[in-house]
Order: sequence, then structure tokens, then C-alpha cells
Amino acid sequence: MKHPSIFNDVIGPIMRGPSSSHCAGALRIGRLARELMHGARFVDVLVEFDKDGALATTHTTQGSDMGLAGGLLGWDTMDPRLADAEKTLFDKGVKITYTIDHYDMAHPNTYQITLSTPGEKHLIRAISSGGGMVEIISIDGVEISINGDFFETLVFGMSVEIFPHISSLLTTPDFINVLELRDGVCIQIKTQKSLSEDMVSMIAAMDNVTMVRQLSPVLPVLSRRDISVPFSSYREMLDYNVDKKLALSELAIHYESQRGGFERTEVIKKMEEIVDILIQSIQTGLKGTEYDARILGCQSRGFADAMESGSLLGSTVLNTMTLYISSLMEMKSSMGLIVAAPTAGSCAGLPGAVLGAVDSLDLSKEDA
Repeated sequence: MKHPSIFNDVIGPIMRGPSSSHCAGALRIGRLARELMHGARFVDVLVEFDKDGALATTHTTQGSDMGLAGGLLGWDTMDPRLADAEKTLFDKGVKITYTIDHYDMAHPNTYQITLSTPGEKHLIRAISSGGGMVEIISIDGVEISINGDFFETLVFGMSVEIFPHISSLLTTPDFINVLELRDGVCIQIKTQKSLSEDMVSMIAAMDNVTMVRQLSPVLPVLSRRDISVPFSSYREMLDYNVDKKLALSELAIHYESQRGGFERTEVIKKMEEIVDILIQSIQTGLKGTEYDARILGCQSRGFADAMESGSLLGSTVLNTMTLYISSLMEMKSSMGLIVAAPTAGSCAGLPGAVLGAVDSLDLSKEDA
């Protein structure tokens, strides 16, 4: 059973763009694809979407093209250059072709990507499952599972005989999988830390090893073998809390500490950093945002003026919540920095309501 991480699946990713599943998800797929090609200069990239899938009609407007280009450039989801990613990739001599076809897709958000250099070519299938979460499900027609939550080392060889030699070099791998290819094998190694350059060189020099590729994690919280959590459902949470009487915030800290292998202080620090980003995004949005490719212009400034003049009905708390939510949504629609919670489409409701209440009631960070 896979246990979600709050910072992977619920509060995050920290990103730019209209959609976490389209933009952030595509970017993470692009970064993994780039590393599979060893950062080599791509000449051609072919991206195929199934005509019956969700991406066929939305890949341009929802930011999939932009995100994928950013990932192929090696950028992250927060990069301020993201709106220009496609042009930047084109200027570097990379040709991306998008086609709509029909194939046996595993998910409505399936990407079928062929990457080519003068001496290498790979076909990747990947899915974006929502909220920036992704999975590479096949490489060159061979089923595989890469979620971006481990350091991955892929060792391609001519024979399964390479496996015991590689296994003997590894001290603490989380998982080792042997995948059969049409003309050999792929040894998939999942670890908490990247294998050293010396280790990779030793593996690459082995007889019958044809290629070694390393893929870095794209998620903020890594997974590991034998993950455990204090609870995995609301009922288990209530049972866990019977004698502890903890606040929901403390229960979340308990959960994420155990899930991510963090100290309590690390979880709090990570959340404080996210809150600081949200506060800055709200303040930036309230100064006014502009972006040509959106339907509605900036409205939060007019709402703020109406609040100050006393012309609005309702309480200060509710009006401040509305103001902050509007500001964050306008940041999203202008390629500003946001935190998906858990998606970009719903990025403003939770933080806008909480921070609006905090400011209206003049609460300290500790009390909040």
C-alpha cells in the first residue's frame, strides 16, 4: 500500500501555471525524460496523445506543452521562466511535435514521448494522475514504475548475468527489480541517495553492461522500503488519538514525521516555508496582476478598495477570506507562484480562508 505524503499529495507542489496535473505533472515527466537521455541534447521530441484522452484537447491551454518543455530544459515547477519554456527549447534547437492518435492508454492523462538524439532513442509512457503526481509506466515497451520519489539507477545490459555482480556492490538499496527487455535486461535500483560516481563507473565498466542512467527524485518527500504511518484512514486517526487528545495540526505532524522520516521540527519548518510563500503570493497578487492570456483581469484590488471604503456587506473575516482567495487565484492565472492545495485549480480556497481568518482575527503564527 502506498501511503500519501502531505507535502507530496496534499500541500504542494509549489508551482506556476494553470493546472498541477497538466503543468507541474508534465514538467516532472519532462525532467525524468531528460535524465533518461543523460541530459544529452535532444534533436527531436515526439509527444503523442490519445484522441479519447483528456490531453488531446487541453494540452496547450492547460499548460502541458509549457510544463513538458520546462522539464526537458531541467527547470523546476517554481521557475519564473516557465512561461517562455517552449520558446527557450526551440531556441536551443529542439523540435517538439505533438500528434493526436489512438493507442491503448493506461489513463486519460497519458503521455507517449519519443526522444531522439543522433545516437540514442527512447520511447516513454507516463501518466499524470493529478496534483503534480506522476508515474513513468514503461520505457521502450517494458513495464516499469517510476514515481519520482526515489533516486533511480537504471542499468541496461545484454544478460541477466549482470544482476548478481551489481547486487553485490549495493549495501542499502530500497528495491532492486529485474526487467526483461527484448534484447537484454534492465536492472532498476531505487535508493535514498544517489549512487556515487565511482559506483556508477564500476557498474558501467562491467561486462555485458551497455548503459547506465540515473534519475533524480522530482517529489519533495522521498519514499523508502517498509514505510509506516501512524494511521491511514480517518477511523484509524480517531483511534490513534483516543488517549493522546492531539489537535489536528499535531496529528498531521505525527503523520508526516513518520511518513517522511523527518524530525518534528523539520515538518514544522517545511510548512512554515510554504506559509511564507503563500503570504508573499497574496501580497503580490493584491498589488495587481497582468497576463494577456486570461479571461478575467485583476479584480482583487477593486474588492480591497470596496472593503476599505466600507461599502461591502458581511463580516471582515469573510471579506478578507474572499480577498485573499481572489488574490491567489489571480496569481495562478498570471503565472505567479502558488501552492497547489491539493491542485492548482483549488490552490486558493484553503490558504485564502485560513490566512484571511488569521489576519482578520489578528492571530499570531503560534495561535493560528
